[in-house]
Parts: sequence; structure tokens; C-alpha cells
Amino acid sequence: MTKQWAEAVAAVNYIDGIQSVTIHFFLK
Repeated sequence: MTKQWAEAVAAVNYIDGIQSVTIHFFLK
């Protein structure tokens, strides 16, 4: 695992987390 690959995965997970929170927030 390279550092760049790990950072890319972390960025995707971070964005997915924001989208999940945003979706739950607007659905309430």
C-alpha cells in the first residue's frame, strides 16, 4: 500500500461520510 493510495482511500471515505450525514440531515 502506497501513501498516495491510502490518502486517496481516506479522501473517498471522508466524502462518503459527509454525503451520508448530509442525506440523513435533509431526510429528517
